[in-house]
Order: sequence, then C-alpha cells, then structure tokens
Amino acid sequence: MAIDKEAIEMVTEERMVKVMKEYKEEIREMKEEIEKLKRKVYRLEQCSGKRKRNEKERERVRRKIVRVEKKRWGGGSSNLNKVKQLFTDGLKVKAEVKEVNQIGHRGDWITILVKMGSEKDSRKVLEARRKEGSRMKVKIDADKSVEDRIKEGKEREKRKERKEEESGGTRKSAEDEIVEKMEDHLLMSTDEDEAEQKKKREGRS
Repeated sequence: MAIDKEAIEMVTEERMVKVMKEYKEEIREMKEEIEKLKRKVYRLEQCSGKRKRNEKERERVRRKIVRVEKKRWGGGSSNLNKVKQLFTDGLKVKAEVKEVNQIGHRGDWITILVKMGSEKDSRKVLEARRKEGSRMKVKIDADKSVEDRIKEGKEREKRKERKEEESGGTRKSAEDEIVEKMEDHLLMSTDEDEAEQKKKREGRS
C-alpha cells in the first residue's frame, strides 16, 4: 500500500492550524478574563480605600482637642470624669465621652484628646463652646489631619509676611515723611538766609 506523503503532510498541517486557532482563541478569552479580574480587583481596592478614608474621617470628626490650664485642672478625679464634668457643668451639654487621653503638656496648658460618642455630640460641644466665648477659659478645637495643619501653618506664615510687609511700608512712609520735613526745613532756612543777606546788602548800599 502506497503512502501519499503530501496528503499526510497536508492533513497534519490542517490539524495544526486548527489546533493553533483554538489555542489562540483560548488565550484571547483567558486574557479578557484576566483583564476583567484586574478591573474588579481595582474597584474593590478603590472601594476599600475610600471606605477606610471615610471611616478615618468620621473617626477624626468625632475627636476633639481640649486645652485647659493646669492650675484649673489639677487634683481630684480622672481626666475622663473631669472632661465629662466640663461638658455637663461648664458647657451645659449632654454628650457621650468615649475616650480621653492626655497628649501634651506645654507651659501652663494641658492638651487632651477626647473621643466623642458621635458626630452629633462632637458638634454640640463645639457649638456650646463658641456660645460661651471668652468666659469659658478652655480651648476646644476639632481634631485636624496633618494636611489641614500644614495648610493652616502655611496660611499663618502668609499672614505674618503680609503684616510684616504692611508694617514695613508704614515705617517707610514715616521715614519719607521725616525726610520731607527735613528738606522743607532746609529750604526754609535757605530762603531765610537769602532774605537776610539781601537786607544786609540793601543796608550797605
């Protein structure tokens, strides 16, 4: 039985082409599936990151920085009870206090980080403090992120530079005024000297 080599090669080649096409199709489908999975993972990461940022923001909003004078804060009960008393008796506010930590002590002032029970309680405390004004000798501020603190620091620097420029301009104006007065005085003296000399010349003639 004669074997047709060309026929066998043709059949083999056709099968290889068919197999390659199938492999290419599978590879294309796998690539598409991988891209879909990548997009899904990216969305999940974005949502997770956003959720974490929102949780951090809510956590930060509930925190308050309380600064009190050491001499008005010393002795007695714990910081937790003192803060609660400050809100109820001093500010006349019913607010849940979850946690209290002393985070600083500079000069006569003690700095305390207070974690409120809710954002609503946090707003109530700040509003009550604003209404009290200067009578309440306690500083209460919302806790701020590092970015906010840097931004406020830059704004303070800019205000300071503007004030220095304005005061510098005022000094310059005052100096100019003094110089002008001195020049006027010199001119007047020169005019008086000329008038005096003229009288003398007329008297001699």
